[in-house]
Parts: sequence; structure tokens; C-alpha cells
Amino acid sequence: MTPLLRYLQEGIIPDDKEESRKLKIQALQYEVIDEDLYRRSYLGPYLRCIELKEAEYVIREIHEGICGMQMGAKMVAARAMRAGYYWPAMFLSAVKEIQKRDHCQVHAPVGRKPKTNLIPVAHEQRKPQRLPELQPQQWLEKREPPARRSPESSARRQPEFHVGNWT
Repeated sequence: MTPLLRYLQEGIIPDDKEESRKLKIQALQYEVIDEDLYRRSYLGPYLRCIELKEAEYVIREIHEGICGMQMGAKMVAARAMRAGYYWPAMFLSAVKEIQKRDHCQVHAPVGRKPKTNLIPVAHEQRKPQRLPELQPQQWLEKREPPARRSPESSARRQPEFHVGNWT
């Protein structure tokens, strides 16, 4: 039994003056109803305090249950509070539980930056080739389809530039 629950049920406070002062201030946010601990909420109903085992189940059910939407940890913690649950370190436990799931990590952001510095590789620079200049009347000439060649002749043939028809 936690000191908070013991104080709320039986009124027993710790001997240390500083701890007892902190406990009394903290107890103002909690209430015991039918032997269950509830935390007072500002804008909604009382939130039922649950243990970590139950919290893992709640996170799993919200994250991937029948209406699960595969949302992030902040949203899961907010949904759990809206559903009426509370436990210490809600966000951290939601992060840990979601990171355990492999199918959630498949769509995680992927870094595009290389892990090591890139090393430049020198390469041979080619001289640019000049293309033949065409006159405007040559642009409009009708092009004829290329003639069929045998596979042996096309393998050995060097590319040529033609000024008139492009074949």
C-alpha cells in the first residue's frame, strides 16, 4: 500500500516533517471511492488510478485495439485520460509501450543524412562534342524510318552524324 493511499484511508502520516507536508499537499488531488484511488480532474470526471500492468493493457487497447488508430504517445496518453484513467508518468510509459511494437516502428521517420562523411571520387572529364548545326529548312524535312540492319552489322557500326535526315 502506498503512503498516499494509507494516508487517505487510515490517516497515517510519515514521521518525517517534510514528507508529511508533501503528502498532505499531494492528497488534496486524490480521493478514495469504494477502496479505489481516484485523481481529481480539473475539466472532467475523476480519473481512476491504475497500476502499470493495467496501464500497459489500456495503452495497447487504445493504440491498436478495435478502434485503435496507431497514434503517437501524446495522443494515447490524452485518450487514456479522456477514458477516465490515470497513472504516474503516463506519457513515458506510453512511449515505451509503443516503441515495443515492431509494426509501429516500420513507419517511423527515416534519416536521410549519411552516417559518415562522403568522400569525393575523381573521374575523367570528357570534352564536349559539337553537334552539327541545322538550318531551319532542314528541321522541317520529313524523316524516313531507319532501314533494317542485320544484328552483326549494328553491333560493329560506329555512330555517325548526318546533316539532313536523322536516321
